[in-house]
Amino acid sequence: MSSSETSAMSDNDEEGTDYIQAEAQDITNNLVAAKSSDEYNRTYQKFMDWTIEKKIKNLTED
Repeated sequence: MSSSETSAMSDNDEEGTDYIQAEAQDITNNLVAAKSSDEYNRTYQKFMDWTIEKKIKNLTED
């Protein structure tokens, strides 16, 4: 096997590994979101109601 063939195989391995890692991360993110989305939405709605009650117009993370 030539060095260019070995290099090409190595590149394919890296691409395959990157793809698998990205897919696994997407699946994990979707599972977590599905499990907690109802609670998140309820909490977010309470927060938005609070901002309306307190007449808060602008929000920052500072």
